[in-house]
Amino acid sequence: MTHAFRDPAALTVLLTAHLPICRKHHRRISACEIVEVIAGRRDKVFALADVTLVDEVGVVVDRRLVLQALPDQPSAAEEGAKIFRRLRQRVRKTSSRALFRPWAAYVRSERLIVAPFPFDYRLPSLVAACDQVGALEVLGPALGLPLSACAVTAVRYVPEKRCQLRYDLATQDGAQLRVYGKVMAGQRGGDMVRWMQTLHDRLAMSGVARTPAPVGYLARLKLLLQHEAPGRTIYELQFDGKAPAALYADTGLALAAFQDTRLTGLDPYGASDEHAMLVTTLRKDILAPATRVTARALVEQLADSAPLLADEPPVTCHRDFYDKQVLAGRGIWFIDLDTLAEAPAALDVGNFLAHLRLRRHQNLVPRDVAATAATAFLSAYRRRRLISASDTAWWTASALIRLASVYAVRPRWVHLSTTLLADAQRELNRHFTRAHAADAGHGHASVA
Repeated sequence: MTHAFRDPAALTVLLTAHLPICRKHHRRISACEIVEVIAGRRDKVFALADVTLVDEVGVVVDRRLVLQALPDQPSAAEEGAKIFRRLRQRVRKTSSRALFRPWAAYVRSERLIVAPFPFDYRLPSLVAACDQVGALEVLGPALGLPLSACAVTAVRYVPEKRCQLRYDLATQDGAQLRVYGKVMAGQRGGDMVRWMQTLHDRLAMSGVARTPAPVGYLARLKLLLQHEAPGRTIYELQFDGKAPAALYADTGLALAAFQDTRLTGLDPYGASDEHAMLVTTLRKDILAPATRVTARALVEQLADSAPLLADEPPVTCHRDFYDKQVLAGRGIWFIDLDTLAEAPAALDVGNFLAHLRLRRHQNLVPRDVAATAATAFLSAYRRRRLISASDTAWWTASALIRLASVYAVRPRWVHLSTTLLADAQRELNRHFTRAHAADAGHGHASVA
């Protein structure tokens, strides 16, 4: 089924044949854009598609659809039918059913569930969190302010896992403010508020790093609220060619300060967890067969070289640290903290460097600029915290393997999987060949 996620025309035909709004209400799909493709739990693949429909008199309706393709397995067709029935039954008990029914369908032959955003089987509170009237009622007391208006925008959505929302608010005296919320599938919202408050308070005194202040956690909606952080992401600045080497140096210093902030109760995460995650990812068979063989060999090489990693105390890790999680504006700000863990310091460093490689291959950052940026980032980080080149290489390679799988389902970038795996191979060969095994933990990390 996922072939249709690469072909808007084929998807248009499929949706036209099965969506109630097309079959029963005589609407025609005039435009269909596949916005993003995401690998999900249990071998599922999701796609976000924006469609435009028109009727006989030219009335236009736009809608974002969430498409869930189940794997080609004997039990998948029936499992998809069960998920769709449960979702439909859950919606039937709410006032939102009229918004759901015309845009929802299950295509059994393709094992494809179609639902309108924000209906999500594993994030049932997302509908309420996206409702402007309902959000106004809960955000006012949470902020301690009398609110008069609320606009909700979905910023980042990962089906069945999390959705980040932006709330643009107006108070009754005319003031404007913005807060961000994240609906999450997990149960640790209260802990997140505590960790975020600690990071906010301690890093504010550091002078080199900042994190947003939490507003609180609304348990009924599973909604974590935080105040807005200023600035633009490094990713946006890279895109506009406005990310100087000094910015990467500031980010390196800020990351070291972030990792020095001790938090209690974080889940541990180490090399064995990373290896298990990669094994699970490769079982999804997202990569092409030949590429999958290369990736599996690399994962085995990671396992073989893991005993050579330095035995350093774990630190507070972001665990999803890359250019879209760093804002530059009145200092360096780190956002999206729901993946916090107690883990090796090189995890965040390697992930950031791997994404610099990715941006280079996406032609967002020229090769020489990427090398300069990586050097500036690492040099500044090491002024505050020592880190071995081999550990950095191990975690960089791991992140590159993961990114190869992530981008294998994204139509525009599927060709990068082979390139990213080749980069991972070079990292491991440079630092974990037999000749280098005795020197593991020493030397200089590569930045090319």
